[in-house]
Order: sequence, then structure tokens, then C-alpha cells
Amino acid sequence: MFQAIETKYYGPTNHRGSRIRAAAQCGKVWVSYDHGLNPEQNHAVAARTFLLKWGWSGQWVGGANASQNGYTFVRVEKPFSVAARSRSQHHDVWGGTYLHNILDKVKE
Repeated sequence: MFQAIETKYYGPTNHRGSRIRAAAQCGKVWVSYDHGLNPEQNHAVAARTFLLKWGWSGQWVGGANASQNGYTFVRVEKPFSVAARSRSQHHDVWGGTYLHNILDKVKE
């Protein structure tokens, strides 16, 4: 079974700027918030940073969590197609937070 990656935004303090935490059972990483990106892109960057730190690979998808205070990313075993959704639920790759496509659009 795989671990999910959960991301959460933390606002600035007197000592640190805004940042996002990406965490799973094995650990966590903190990423500075890039105000040149939108929130979804910032959460994708944090998830990507986590994946790189822990050496995880595969195809990942994600979206806003139920608490609406962050995002959850999960690995999918079978090829995932945004186009396979019904037309009423169809979104572009940004609407579905299709992680590997988002990462192509996020500046390095």
C-alpha cells in the first residue's frame, strides 16, 4: 500500500515567510511559497519536492482535501486519463490537479 502526500499552507510569521508543508507517514518537507505561482501550483511543487527527497516515482494525482485546508496527492497504479471522466466532470489538467502535467507547467 502506498502513502498519500498531504500538503498544507502556513502563513507568514515574524520569523518566516509563507510556506507549504508536504508530509506522509515517512516524513515531511517545507517549501517556501512562491507568490509567482497560484496555490495549486505551489502545492504541486511541495509534493514534487517531497517525491524527489524520498525517491518516490510513479504517476500521481491529487486535489483539494475534504477539510479545504490543503491538498492530497496519491499514486495511481493504472494509467490515469483526465479525458476518461464524464463530460460533466471534465476539467483541464489544472482542474484535476494531474500532478505530472502540473509539474511540466511549473517553473523549476
